[in-house]
Amino acid sequence: MTVRDGSLVGRRAGWVAAGAAALFVPLAVLARVDEGLLLRIDRPVNRAMLDLREPWLDPVMKAVSYLGSRWTVAGVLVALSLWSLVTGRARVTVLAMLLTYALTLGLQVLLKEVLV
Repeated sequence: MTVRDGSLVGRRAGWVAAGAAALFVPLAVLARVDEGLLLRIDRPVNRAMLDLREPWLDPVMKAVSYLGSRWTVAGVLVALSLWSLVTGRARVTVLAMLLTYALTLGLQVLLKEVLV
């Protein structure tokens, strides 16, 4: 399936991105203002989830979490970039993924290490 300008898929992707940003900003503000109102709600929920933990599931969840780590994603992106360079296919898609990854890392550093 190819996404063309003005296609239904392309328009939906833009709305999804705008919606995600619209949800993120108020949540980020609530986490910082009013003495961490959002964090006061988050901590009891976190404790409740920790009470449900099962020791046998810990290694499984660590493995699943590792799949989303920045180093695993970077490795997959390097492999995709090499494949794209060799085959000449999906260059725009790989470029978009690399740009998204770079912007995500920048946002993560800004929000987690600079502002907090």
